Amino acid sequence: MNANTEGRAQAASAGERELPAKLCFFDDYWIDFRKGTTRRWFQPEAAASFRDPDFMATVYCSAAWCPEVGKYRLWYEASPDLANDAVRYLCLAESEDGVNFAPVDVNDHPERRMRRVVFDGGSGLHGSSVIRDPHDPDPSRRYKCATMINMGAHGNGESCPVILAFSPDGVHWTARPDLVAHPYTSDALNTLYYNPIQQDYGLLMRGGYVDRRIALRRSKDMQEWSEPQIILHPSPAYNSDAQEVQFYSMWAGWMDGVFLGLLWRYNTSMTDMDFTKLFGYMETELIYSYDGLHWMQTSGNLVVDRPLPPQYGCAQLSLMGMYETSAGDAYILHGFGAKFMHGTPENNRRLNDRLNGDSSATVFYRIRKDGYCGIEGLAEGSTIITKPLQFTAAELTVNVRAGAGYARFGMMRKDGSYFDGFAFDDCVPFEGDDCAAVPQWKERRLEELVGEQVRIAIELNGAILHAITLAARPDIVKPQASFGNPMQIDDAAAKTAYAKQQQDGTIPF
Repeated sequence: MNANTEGRAQAASAGERELPAKLCFFDDYWIDFRKGTTRRWFQPEAAASFRDPDFMATVYCSAAWCPEVGKYRLWYEASPDLANDAVRYLCLAESEDGVNFAPVDVNDHPERRMRRVVFDGGSGLHGSSVIRDPHDPDPSRRYKCATMINMGAHGNGESCPVILAFSPDGVHWTARPDLVAHPYTSDALNTLYYNPIQQDYGLLMRGGYVDRRIALRRSKDMQEWSEPQIILHPSPAYNSDAQEVQFYSMWAGWMDGVFLGLLWRYNTSMTDMDFTKLFGYMETELIYSYDGLHWMQTSGNLVVDRPLPPQYGCAQLSLMGMYETSAGDAYILHGFGAKFMHGTPENNRRLNDRLNGDSSATVFYRIRKDGYCGIEGLAEGSTIITKPLQFTAAELTVNVRAGAGYARFGMMRKDGSYFDGFAFDDCVPFEGDDCAAVPQWKERRLEELVGEQVRIAIELNGAILHAITLAARPDIVKPQASFGNPMQIDDAAAKTAYAKQQQDGTIPF
């Protein structure tokens, strides 16, 4: 989250509900017409890796830009002994550039490796995720963690609840075992995130022990939580005669106009008579959502292909988050890259010893902001026209790559005729490469079209369109509440009800 995004987040937390919408074109739903174009998919590129040499493994991790210290911070679970993988400690590393991290000593513990431990969970923790939360007015809860604590004190098979912990600075943590987000064991990454659309918190976890599907609990106050609902279950698209795909865990985040998710696909064998399926490997798939509740596939392909041995991630590549760079032009993805397959603790320890302790690391990848896919124009006159929409404010930026070509923009009525002064020939052609280019016309301004039913037309002459970010809602026949909420707001009664929902904060999206 950069400074501009954080400012909008703070405004939203203060009751303003003007949030941007972002169309990334993973599918064609918001496009009504396109010619001379093709969709291209892109993968992030490896950027760096981080390994704490004083621990046997660095496993689950979270990262964020922390303006209080002017650095990026990485919270990682460090494992003292993979043979007892349930017990880990939450440690801290910092970075100037968001890619190259180094451990930070936060105390004067006599054992060197324990000096970077910020939260030990009593007798160890497991499944932790950390967020920096600008929405909470209480500064003592600026940083939040969902985790399972006292893991060393729990017997085999004994349920261990997911609880919350808070920190004012990301370093000094207070566990709140009285705030139970989930009363049962969730032996995976327990992803905590704030949903600015729903104005509540979500916890992505497992509804049951070793039930490898994605469940969601929600809370307004982090005290009372909804019952878990399964939101993602492996569909028939994942079926195979000899291989079974389970959904191990998932990360989700609001990326300034759209929710992006990183879904862990756990690949295991249908012929394995170990009925808990402990042996397999992890890969990551990109998914997305308009409301943070209902999720869709993108290409169905991997976000990043596993590299070849002996690189980190050759056996397992579980991506656990992404954040925008300070320049606002790229995302940094981070996660767990292992050289060994998922297995029993004893087997993991044996493989780690065979690799002389260098068996896993936190890995970092970089990709252009919203650059996972793009619509490319193949020739002059390649065109995209959207479904009708209604601008609620004069806010429109385009993520376009036209370094060897140009793009032009037009504004059409529903019937396909141009508004006066908003045709392609009236546009100032865009040449260059910009994640937030503002369309310009020679004599007209976008403010003139606020409230109108409009189709956006884009001509791609040797250019690639990655995303459109705008203050608008669908207006296909009648105006709808938003891109995620199809409620019509065309008549006075609906508008009154919608306005009341906005005022009291109960609007579903």
